[in-house]
Formats: sequence, C-alpha cells, structure tokens
Amino acid sequence: METKKAIVSEKSRNLEPEIFKQNNLIECSFKELDTWSEIHHDLFNELIAIYQHYEHKEGLFEELNRRIYVRRNTLEKNTNIRRKNNKEIFELLKKMRDTSFTIKGIYQSNGYKTTAVISFFNSVYLHEKPGKESYFEIEYTELFAMLCDKSYSLKYGNYSKLNLLNTTSLRSKYAKALYELIELYKYKGQVTISEEKLKTLLKYDVKNYRFSYLLREINKVYEAVENVIPFSYIIHKEEKSITFTIENKK
Repeated sequence: METKKAIVSEKSRNLEPEIFKQNNLIECSFKELDTWSEIHHDLFNELIAIYQHYEHKEGLFEELNRRIYVRRNTLEKNTNIRRKNNKEIFELLKKMRDTSFTIKGIYQSNGYKTTAVISFFNSVYLHEKPGKESYFEIEYTELFAMLCDKSYSLKYGNYSKLNLLNTTSLRSKYAKALYELIELYKYKGQVTISEEKLKTLLKYDVKNYRFSYLLREINKVYEAVENVIPFSYIIHKEEKSITFTIENKK
C-alpha cells in the first residue's frame, strides 16, 4: 500500500520551538552517534519537530504518514546550518539514514515493552530543478515515526520537553547532549550518574579514554549549558560518578 504523503507546512522555529522527545531517544545507545557533529544533533531534533507539526494516526505499528518534504532553506535557517550546499546537507542526512541504534522501553498498545535495533529513515531524496527552490524528501522508519509522534508521547509519557532555541544556541555537541541530560532528569531535582552511563548519555568516545577527559569536557561546556538551564554538579572521583542538582523553575 502506498504511504500517504505528509506535506510540510514550514514554520520558523521561533514560532514552535518546543518538541516532545522520548527519553529513550536521549538515552539510547548507537555507536555511530559518537561521530555525529553538532549539526547532526540539531538536524535530528529539527526533523522530530517537523514531524510533530502534523496529526498522525494513533496506535503502535499502524500505518503512519511517514514521508515529509522540507525545503533546504528551512533546514538551513532552523538548524543554523551555514555555508552548506545541497549535496553537503544531503550527505549529513545520508549519514543519519545510515545510522542504526538500540532503543529500550518502547511501549506498545498490547502492554509489551520492546527493545529494538532500528534506523531513523528508510530513504532520503534531494530534489533539484533549475530556477526552482530545492527540497528534501525523507521517509521515516515506522518505529522512529511512532517515537516522533506527539500523541505517542502524550499517551505513554516518558518524554522530555526540549526548547530547540536552547539546543541550537549551544555550539558543542557535548553541550547539546548535556542540556538534554539535565532536561531528562529535571523532574528529580538531583541525580547521581555513573561514569559509564554518562559516557553513553553524552555520546563521549575518545581514544585512550580516561575519566578525567570526560570531566574536562563537562567543565568546558558547563557555563554555556548552565546559562540555559541552571544546575550544579559534584564529582565523586573514587566512585567515578557525578551528582547533578537541577533548579526546576515552575
């Protein structure tokens, strides 16, 4: 059966800056993301935002409108991509299409919770025509489309509200990841996270890794992230963990 097309009504991100991002998308493990840049991170969130502009069928594993059309200028403007031509943006999207990830705790309507290895997109197309504005056509995979769907988050919970103006204002990919980590645990007020989990959440993977390298990276981006969402942290060197205390503004 042919998938119905979801035509994008494009808006400035200033008008709709907030997304509902499933926490398991923040926490998930995918090795390839270690090589993603800050641009990939912003594109990822922007494509969640675009999908959430529309109403889709409710229910797990039902046919969804999974195809979107987005102009190159919209991606460039909303994700702060500068000086990238069409083919460079296409390569960014292609890398995302080639990335697979492991995700846990997917809620199903039949009561099961699922662990899955999936990809983000089935296909990515670049459409160009002389004298016309170019655009991209992206078909989301079924599971990723479901996780992007706002109605799924509202039904099953387990999501964080993220302000994309905040994420795009942060320049480092580790700053963006730390911001999402703080938003993820904001409801707790305080949380202690082990070294291994921090590495996963921040997608931090370097050669000859040491705990001190991870601490140095957090210290480098702390001021920028703290300006967006107030928090503090205490390092436990012997236990190799960090306690984050988050100011939850009502």
